[in-house]
Amino acid sequence: MEINIGDKIQYTFPNPDKASNKFVLGTVEFINEFFIVIITDEKVKIKINFKNFDKILNLETGKTVYIKAV
Repeated sequence: MEINIGDKIQYTFPNPDKASNKFVLGTVEFINEFFIVIITDEKVKIKINFKNFDKILNLETGKTVYIKAV
């Protein structure tokens, strides 16, 4: 499955240090073969690198994100 700019996603943090910080919801703002950038509703930008792409859930489809490298 692919992801596009504007998609709503859920990103689960790899090692959450607090129970309240397990995941964040956001909208895809930028896509690159090495990372993506999401922006939360609170206007916080988060850069997610390639090794953590498996922790992204597309909220529209309910599936884990697969981003094909170019």
